[in-house]
Amino acid sequence: MAINARGRVSFLRCSAAWAALAYPALLFLVRFDGGSLDADTIIYLFPLLALPFFGTAILWLLTLRIQAAAASISIGVAIGLLLPIVDGRIWLICFPGFERTAAFFSSAVVISLPSALGGGVAGWLRMRVRPV
Repeated sequence: MAINARGRVSFLRCSAAWAALAYPALLFLVRFDGGSLDADTIIYLFPLLALPFFGTAILWLLTLRIQAAAASISIGVAIGLLLPIVDGRIWLICFPGFERTAAFFSSAVVISLPSALGGGVAGWLRMRVRPV
């Protein structure tokens, strides 16, 4: 089954809404730490930058057969909560260190709350695509 033009635009709209709600928390963490947004920081934070796109893809796959908007929203919130924490854990495996454990976990928890809100909005937008 191919995605038509309306589906592609909706996918990008869902990803953009998720990113608009999740990225300010990420930028706050970088600026609060006293860092700057140079190329090294963006490469280091790339897995977190890709979360809305992966989350929207997972959301679209899980809600293919669901017709209820409340179920789609709750799936989006669950993905938004769990995806940053799983991503932080994977990133911790890639860059091990005793000092980084607390930093990765606290960053993942801080980012997971706005990401959950973005996932809920993306789930709501996902249900708006379908004709009833």
